[in-house]
Amino acid sequence: MASPARVSVPLLTRALSQVREIWQSRTLNERRLIAFASALILLATSASLVDWLSSERKRLARLLPRLELQMAGMEAAAKELAELRLQPVVKVATPSLHTSAAAATTRVKEQGLSLTVTESAEAIGIHGTAPFDQSMQLLGILHKENGLRLQKAEILRQENGQASLAVVLAPSSRH
Repeated sequence: MASPARVSVPLLTRALSQVREIWQSRTLNERRLIAFASALILLATSASLVDWLSSERKRLARLLPRLELQMAGMEAAAKELAELRLQPVVKVATPSLHTSAAAATTRVKEQGLSLTVTESAEAIGIHGTAPFDQSMQLLGILHKENGLRLQKAEILRQENGQASLAVVLAPSSRH
C-alpha cells in the first residue's frame, strides 16, 4: 500500500500544472482582475480574522477573573479536603433500635399525639392520626436525635389539618 505522501505528490504536481495552464490561457486583464479579486478576498478574510481575534481576546479578558476566582475556590476546597483526610475518623454512636423506639414513644407521649409506635427487628413503625405539622416535627426530631431515616411513608393530610400516618423508620448507616 502506498503512503499518503507518495500519492499526494503526483496529484499536487498535476493540480499545479493544470492551474498554471489555466492561468496562462487568461489574458493579461483577466489575470489582473483575478489577482485583484484574490487580494480583496484575502484582505477581507484577514480583516474578519483580526476582528474575531480581537473579540475573543476581550471575551477571554472578561472571563479570566471569574475563572481565577473559581480556581482559587477549588484550590481552597482541595486544601480543606486534604486536611480533612488527615484527621482521624470519628464514629458517632448510633442508638440501638430498641433505644430509638423507646425515644420515639417518649416523644409521642410528650407531644400528646395519638400515634402508635411499634418496633420490629429492623425498623420502627409509627401509625395513627395527629396534627400534620407536629407529625412532621416529630419525624425531624427522631432523625436528628436518633439518626432514624424514613424507609417508607404514607402520609395523608386531611382538610382539618390532621394527618393519617403510616411511617417506617430505620437507623441510618451514618448519623
